Amino acid sequence: MSGAAARYARSKIGPYVYVCRNAAGEVIYVGRSDTLYRLEFHRTKWWWPQVANVRIRKRQSYADALVLEALLIRKYLPIHNKSGVTR
Repeated sequence: MSGAAARYARSKIGPYVYVCRNAAGEVIYVGRSDTLYRLEFHRTKWWWPQVANVRIRKRQSYADALVLEALLIRKYLPIHNKSGVTR
């Protein structure tokens, strides 16, 4: 693997927390992943066409990503997050 290819592959290694918003700016999904490939998986979901903006935050640790994801889900109550959310 060339130097540029290796850097690109490493840049996809997280952990990450991502926030998907619709055109109105409402948070519709919050996710966490060790790689950005998980975000690519969401592009196959039926709700993906509603996504107008994705903000990706790289975190220092998996635990930090878990905490941030939980806080953001509680704060925004995204419509497409299902587990652990009470509306």
